Amino acid sequence: MALPNDELNQARFRRLQVERLFDRERNVLVYVAYSDRVIKRSPKNSISSAPIMGWPVP
Repeated sequence: MALPNDELNQARFRRLQVERLFDRERNVLVYVAYSDRVIKRSPKNSISSAPIMGWPVP
């Protein structure tokens, strides 16, 4: 599938940024991913979290 020039140029310069934050109160890592470009009038964003907890020793 061929992309029109505008879409091809947009795809080349689109970048994804990922930030990692630590929520000390909840002992959780929070990952925020976002695009530095607006795509079809809407930014592309995502958020995820991962609990930090001790693992039992086998």
